[in-house]
Amino acid sequence: MDNETKGLYDWFDSLKAQRDKADELAEAKRIEIKVLEARREVSGIAVDKIENAVLREKFYNEFIKGVNDAVEQASNELADLRKDRKELSAYVAAIEFAIENGPYRKTP
Repeated sequence: MDNETKGLYDWFDSLKAQRDKADELAEAKRIEIKVLEARREVSGIAVDKIENAVLREKFYNEFIKGVNDAVEQASNELADLRKDRKELSAYVAAIEFAIENGPYRKTP
């Protein structure tokens, strides 16, 4: 394999690695959201057990409102990651097609 072809395949492999990394990041973000939602659920039950109104409001602001904000932010980040992953997948598929059907395809 000549240097030109090797460089092309190295570039293509790096694009596939970026796509795979986007997959991993999206999965990690999805798990983070699930954990935050569980925290919100538990905190929602716990807030009812706090009788002092001032403490209850502080608890709500820290553990429920804060988690709501974190879920919203993480959801936005996940949407961005999914968009990036979808774009990278389309790019990889198009480039793979061009390589396989062009002069740079690997020969056995």
